[in-house]
Amino acid sequence: MSEEERPPRAADAGDDADELGAAAGAFDLEDPLALAFALRELGDRDAALAAAERSAATGDRTAAAVVACWRWCTSWDPALEPDLRAGAEHFPSARGDLAELLIRTDRVDEGRAVLERGMLLGEVESMLPLGNLYADVLGDEAAAEAAYRAGAELGDAHAHHNLAVLLDERGDTDAAVEHFRLAAAGGDTLAAQALRELDEE
Repeated sequence: MSEEERPPRAADAGDDADELGAAAGAFDLEDPLALAFALRELGDRDAALAAAERSAATGDRTAAAVVACWRWCTSWDPALEPDLRAGAEHFPSARGDLAELLIRTDRVDEGRAVLERGMLLGEVESMLPLGNLYADVLGDEAAAEAAYRAGAELGDAHAHHNLAVLLDERGDTDAAVEHFRLAAAGGDTLAAQALRELDEE
């Protein structure tokens, strides 16, 4: 592949009654936070946020962290920093979002430290963004590869994809194809596209 053809790094239908039934099988819908996740899976983000807020109002710290994450993802509001900090130890995605906020507000070293702690704790949610930070901002390919491999080993399809991109850039096509395949099998559409392009070469 030429530099222009290289795939980008990854950054994250049916009948509603049937889908709600499937969601009910996966979540305890008596729990308002579980209901929030079920509603979010169905695509009703407003109702999901309201359910999470109800759970947070009872003092559920995990629910409060979820609310902070969902608000951050729709607003990029730096005023959410205290809520994300409070939630980082209760919900792994809050740690990842806190790091993103720090990096966006020019505190890269602190953002890296936040993600490195998540990686040490085995939180897959920190591994892909840490790899991206090393690859795209800090220029440390070895550290990026280690972070992607850690995420891939825990089944993160996007980590497989970004590891494949890195390996392809290095010229290790066979290894790249293997990770593109694993990523595509996990639902990464960019990896599936990359495989099609490789097949056409």
